[in-house]
Amino acid sequence: MHSAPDFKAFLFHSNEKYSTIAVRDPESGVVIGYNVLGKTKDSPSSVVQEMKNKNFFRKKWRSFKIKRDTDKYGKAIMKSMFKGNTKKTRANYDNFLKKYNLKSKLVPTTGYKVNASRTSFEKIV
Repeated sequence: MHSAPDFKAFLFHSNEKYSTIAVRDPESGVVIGYNVLGKTKDSPSSVVQEMKNKNFFRKKWRSFKIKRDTDKYGKAIMKSMFKGNTKKTRANYDNFLKKYNLKSKLVPTTGYKVNASRTSFEKIV
């Protein structure tokens, strides 16, 4: 899944329409799938772009708000992951996607499928 720094970088750059993360098997290092994040027409194009014509304070506030949101998201994801609660992890991820009108798709490579909680990939047996 995308981390808080991934979201920050993605939301701060207007020229980025997609962000792809390769997911590797922790034991073998083989790529088992990709998590593709994309902006929609309702997503903020960029914090800098949106605030270009507004005053400095508003620009700083928007920047702070996204940083605060991504930090909050990151903590919630990590907390639920360490507890092994995949449903809560996915719910936190989906809530952040919804807030910023983003789309995410898990694309498995040959021999793998998306797991039941839609948080990672598992080998097809």
